[in-house]
Amino acid sequence: MATAPKLIIRPRIGLSDLKFGASHQNARDYLGEPESVEGLDAPSPEWLTWQYPSIGVDASFDAEFDFRLISLSVTSEEASLFGCRFIGLDGKTALERAAECPLGPYKRADDALGWEAEFHEADLEFRFDGDRLWLISWRVFIDEQDVVHWPE
Repeated sequence: MATAPKLIIRPRIGLSDLKFGASHQNARDYLGEPESVEGLDAPSPEWLTWQYPSIGVDASFDAEFDFRLISLSVTSEEASLFGCRFIGLDGKTALERAAECPLGPYKRADDALGWEAEFHEADLEFRFDGDRLWLISWRVFIDEQDVVHWPE
């Protein structure tokens, strides 16, 4: 790929012009050839995750949905969410900025590597290592009846 893709986080929709529900070919057209793939060595993988460490993006595909794109994560400081950059911010600043975005309230959850802020209304998570935001992940909207709402 000649130029790096735009990294505009679109909750429940996708990444810039790459939408949830995309095929492998659509994802490859936008992101390029994956630098590594997780899940290929499983006898019958349930998930495949294409990793692009050089641009700070992971794209995951789910077997249950014909390996269509179902979730994304970014670690690149170039990524933007509602016109703001979040990666690299301290927790207080990131959450103050997030409060100005239509993400809804968050719930804090601690884990072995740090903590996360889960924005259930947006199907989006901020992951913190110590107090630094290092990853944003999000997925397609799946309702309480397990119906996937693919973006149009």
